[in-house]
Amino acid sequence: MAEGVPVNKQRILIAGLLLAMFSAAGTGLVAFTHQQTAERIAANEREALLRSLTALVPESSIDNDIVSDRTSVSSVELLGGTEIDVYLGRKGVEPVAAVFASVVPDGYSGPIKLLVAVRVDGTLGGVRIVSHKETPGLGDKVEERRSDWVYSFNDKSLDNPDISGWKVKRDGGIFDQFAGATITPRSIVKAVKNTLIYFRENGRACSVAKLSPRSKRMAETGYGTLIKEGLWGNNQALVALLGLCPLLAVTNTAINGLGLGIATTLVLTLSNTTVSLIRNMVRKEVRLPIFVIVIASFVTAVELSMNAWFHELYKILGIFIPLIVTNCAIIGRAEAFASKNRVDRAIVDGLAMGVGFTLALVALGAMREIIGMGTLFSQADLMFGEAAAGLTISFGDNFQGMLLAILPPGAFIGLGLMIALKNVIDARLQKRRSRISASETAEMAPSPS
Repeated sequence: MAEGVPVNKQRILIAGLLLAMFSAAGTGLVAFTHQQTAERIAANEREALLRSLTALVPESSIDNDIVSDRTSVSSVELLGGTEIDVYLGRKGVEPVAAVFASVVPDGYSGPIKLLVAVRVDGTLGGVRIVSHKETPGLGDKVEERRSDWVYSFNDKSLDNPDISGWKVKRDGGIFDQFAGATITPRSIVKAVKNTLIYFRENGRACSVAKLSPRSKRMAETGYGTLIKEGLWGNNQALVALLGLCPLLAVTNTAINGLGLGIATTLVLTLSNTTVSLIRNMVRKEVRLPIFVIVIASFVTAVELSMNAWFHELYKILGIFIPLIVTNCAIIGRAEAFASKNRVDRAIVDGLAMGVGFTLALVALGAMREIIGMGTLFSQADLMFGEAAAGLTISFGDNFQGMLLAILPPGAFIGLGLMIALKNVIDARLQKRRSRISASETAEMAPSPS
C-alpha cells in the first residue's frame, strides 16, 4: 500500500485503471472487427434492402437507384418515428412510387418495422414486414414466408376500401385477423392506413424531391408531441413494457414508486443530454458500450446521492437503484432518439419519458398501497423529511387490507388492469378520430350533379 494514500482512494484508483484498460481493449476489439466486416455487412444489408424494395416496386417500372434515392420525413403520429426513410422510385424525372420504412409502435411484443410502397395515384404497391418480435406461430403469420396475409394490402387505397373499412374484420373492417392474435394485424392495418394518410397529405414532398434542411426542421415533431408520446402514447411502462422489473418489484407504496421514478427520470434526462451532445463524435460501432458507460456513470452518481440524502428510502429501494443501468427504456431512448436529435429535443424526450414512467410507478404503487394496506403516501417522510409525516392518508382504522395486493401477484394484476384501462381509452379515442375523419372525408367528397 502506498504511504499517505487512504485505502478507499487507492481501491478507487485501481478500479478506475482497470475500467480504462478493459474499455480500451474492448474498443480495440470492436474497431478491429468492424474494419474486417464493415464492407461485407454493408453489402449484405444493401442487397437485402434492394430485394425487398424491388418486390414492392418492380425494376421494370423505374430506372433510378431506389436504394440511394431516398429522403427522410418525420411523423410520430402517422409513421411511427421522427426519422422515417422514404425510398423514391422514378422513371426519368417522373415519380413512380414512394416506399416508407414505417414503424408500428403498438405491436403485441414491441415495435414492428414495415416497408409500405405507395404509388403516385395513392394505391398500395404492397407491404412487407422487415422485423418484428411477435409470438411464433401466432403473430408471426404477418410474415410473407408464414402466410399470404400481407398480400391483402396489394392495390388497396383510402378509397378501396373507404376509411371505415381499414380495420380487421372483428372491428368491422375487411382485413383478416389471426385466431388468438388480433393485436398484431390490427396494429399493422392501422399503420398502413396512417401511411396512406401521410402520403395523401404530403405526397409531393415524399415523391418529387428531397426535403431541404429547412423543410426537415419544419417537419420535426414538436415538443408537445414528444411530451404526449412520453406521458401516454409511448409510455415506457404501459406501451413499450420496458423497465418492468423495478416497476413490479418496488411499487408496493406510492412513495417507493415516486422515489425510483425520480431517480430514473434524472438518469434518463442526463444520459439523453450527454448522448445527444456527443452523437456526432461517437462512431456507430462503439456507440452502445459508450452509452452504457454514460448511463452507468449517472446511475452511480444518483445512487451515491440517494444514499447520502435519502438513506432510508435508499435502503428500501436497494438493488433496484443500481439496476437502473439495465433499464431498457434508458438505453433504448439513447439509441433510438437522443443519438439522432438535437440536445433540446433529447432533454424534452428524456423528461417526458421519465415522467411518464414515474406516473406509472406512482399509480401502480398507490393502487397496491390503498388496496393492500388501506393507506396512501405512507412513509412520505423518507423522501420529504419529518414535516411530510402528516401526508399519510388512512382509509379507516379497521381496514385490514388485501394481502394479495402488496405481494408480487398483486403487481402483475395491477399492471394488467392499468394496461387494459389504457387500451380501452385509446380504442375509444381512435373510434372518435375515425368518425371525425370519415365525416370530414364525406364533406370533402364532390356532391353528385
